[in-house]
Amino acid sequence: MTRRAVQIQIDLGATDHVRQLHHGHNTSVTIATNSDKWHEKTYPKAEAIEQAGILSACGAVDCYVSQNPMIDGKSRAIKNLSCLQSLYVDLDTYNVPALAGLDYMQVYDLIRDAHPGLPSATMVATSGRGMYLVWTLSSTVAVKPSLPAWQVIENNLIDLLLPFGADKKAKDAARVLRISGTENRKSGSHAKYTAMSEPVKFEVMHRYINRLLDARKPAVKIHPEQPITRGKAASTPIIKRSNNVRRIGGHTAKNAYTLAYARMSDMQKLAELRGGKFTDLRKTVIYAFALSASWYCHSVQQLRREVECFIDEHIENPDAYRAAHMPSTVIDRKEQSLEGVTIEWNGQQWDARYRIRNDTLINLLQVTPTEQKHMTSIISTAEKYARKNLKRNQKRWDQGKVTRQAYESIVSSRRQLALELSAAGATQADIAKTLNVSVRSVMRYVNNGT
Repeated sequence: MTRRAVQIQIDLGATDHVRQLHHGHNTSVTIATNSDKWHEKTYPKAEAIEQAGILSACGAVDCYVSQNPMIDGKSRAIKNLSCLQSLYVDLDTYNVPALAGLDYMQVYDLIRDAHPGLPSATMVATSGRGMYLVWTLSSTVAVKPSLPAWQVIENNLIDLLLPFGADKKAKDAARVLRISGTENRKSGSHAKYTAMSEPVKFEVMHRYINRLLDARKPAVKIHPEQPITRGKAASTPIIKRSNNVRRIGGHTAKNAYTLAYARMSDMQKLAELRGGKFTDLRKTVIYAFALSASWYCHSVQQLRREVECFIDEHIENPDAYRAAHMPSTVIDRKEQSLEGVTIEWNGQQWDARYRIRNDTLINLLQVTPTEQKHMTSIISTAEKYARKNLKRNQKRWDQGKVTRQAYESIVSSRRQLALELSAAGATQADIAKTLNVSVRSVMRYVNNGT
């Protein structure tokens, strides 16, 4: 019996496709079309399902749906994700000669044979040229703090399936894929989705990825805050970025994505703290947001979209800044990074993207100590250690830290016992051992009565 024979296969129309993809939430979904020009709109979920059906029924071409839901009334961007509902891989199988002549289900059989431990995809689809694998999550996952962990899983799924044509550029959580039943203009054929399995738990996916990471040799680590100097493109081997190599703990992942996303979120919070929109330091904050986003976004197009969205929502008079003050140097460095250009610093080759320290960000954005208390990443050393001390003290209380009155009572009892033992002829060393204190403490008890 073949693997395909034991799987439940149900072909999905457009409405069933979108309904099952977004089964676990009641927020909004982006529908996009590209008939004469790119157009997208975010709808409440029920309206998005209906819109997908209409597009399919009227023979629309190049129609797409967001793989994860958006905040009501917001545009499609990472910063506007309402929760996480799915993972996916876009496979350009037409670029793999060994897969020529195979349909999308035959390719999926080969993938399952090559990786038997890979959790079953909820949906498998032909995109009209290539194919998609989609894992819908059995329950939605909060964007904070789980998005960096989601990204590590997504990246490693793509790395795993590179031999099958996985598209390394299609890996952001705000991505759109074709709607079932709609036409691919390039091939003239239609997207078709087949339901293969039940939704999968997020924990199952990250346990699987952790097993892959445990078996993988660690790569050279990149330090996002390391200062650099300009150098020409190097002919030496490119240093591999290490965003994928750390294990995921719970729903979090400590890596470059964590830092970048936290800084992006902090700048949004800073805008809220200052009335919702920045009215001064606007060029600086746009540059700082773009710099952080360049470490999270996977393409220049995505980076531009995130920056434009940030400008529209958090910059006063956005029209004047969207065109004239787009941080082109940051975007250029992102493009260089994608092309493999490196920067030489201290005799080593580093990723071309800009890096910046927290204290520099605090000074540039003029973040006050009061504002830092509401932020996650853009905080001073003093705020960092204040939080550590607060956490440490709380832990001590949780483990049975005594009050000052109780402590003084304990010391008084020790002092009295030390005096009694000393009067009985015990040595200070013996008294210290009996009381489980230092000899110096015994000397204070006996000689000073304190």
